[in-house]
Amino acid sequence: MNSSRRISTHEREAALRELHVFLERGFISESEFEALEKGVKDAQTLGDIDVYLEELRAGHRARELRATHQERASAKRRLEIHLAEGQISQEDHVRRDELVGGAISAAEINYAFADLPGLKPARERRDDRFASTAERVLIAVVTVASLWLLNRIRG
Repeated sequence: MNSSRRISTHEREAALRELHVFLERGFISESEFEALEKGVKDAQTLGDIDVYLEELRAGHRARELRATHQERASAKRRLEIHLAEGQISQEDHVRRDELVGGAISAAEINYAFADLPGLKPARERRDDRFASTAERVLIAVVTVASLWLLNRIRG
């Protein structure tokens, strides 16, 4: 991505949305947000935007759970669908694809889909203590079969 290219309105809005996420999650204060917001609004190139956001992104990455290769690959396939359905332009697809490809956390992948309808973003982290539906069905079948066999042996 060319960091000296003039920033588009869409890219500026995406950067401002990213700042709002940092504010909402408590990573920056209201006064820090206001200063960064002004910088983003005044920025002329993508490089200028990166100056304001890169340090925040680096700190934010350290606080997030890491994304898997499978999550990134799945997100890239979903981006292809959004492109094919005309929900994003080729340029937007390239930008989002780069974001997903470089994503360290599931939250970064989710961010690439924040303003898109329909398709679900990267999986929400769930507590692994809870079995999937298939695992629960298997456990139930084995339990019923065991009880039936035990009943036949006794009877």
